[in-house]
Amino acid sequence: DEKARVSSERNELRGSLEMEREAVEQARRSREDAQRAIEEAGPTQLSVGDVLISVAFTGVPQPLELMPWDTNLEALVTKWLAAVQRSSRLQPSVVRYLTHLEATAEAFPVRVEASLLDIHEEFAL
Repeated sequence: DEKARVSSERNELRGSLEMEREAVEQARRSREDAQRAIEEAGPTQLSVGDVLISVAFTGVPQPLELMPWDTNLEALVTKWLAAVQRSSRLQPSVVRYLTHLEATAEAFPVRVEASLLDIHEEFAL
C-alpha cells in the first residue's frame, strides 16, 4: 500500500542521510588530524646539501645553483658562466640578481626561471 511504500522510502532516505553525515564527519576528523600533524611537524629544515637558490635560465642547459656554503657569489657566477659558455660580462648583473633573490626570498629553497638577457638588462649598472 501507498503508506507503507512512503514510510519505507522515508526510512531509506534517513539511512542514507545518516551515512552521508557520518562520511562528512569522518572526512572532517581526517582533515583535522592531517592539519595537526603538519603543525606538529613544524617547518622543514634545510640540510647543508640542499640548494638554496636554483635559477633555470632560458636556453641554458645547466641551472645556476647557490648552495649554503657559497659565500663568494662573484666566483660562483664566473665559474657557472664559463661552464655554460656565456659571456663573463654578464657576471655583475647575474651576481646582483642572485643577491636580489636571496634578499627577497620569503623561504628557501628558491626555484625560478629567468632570461639572461632580461636579468642583464634589469640588473646591469
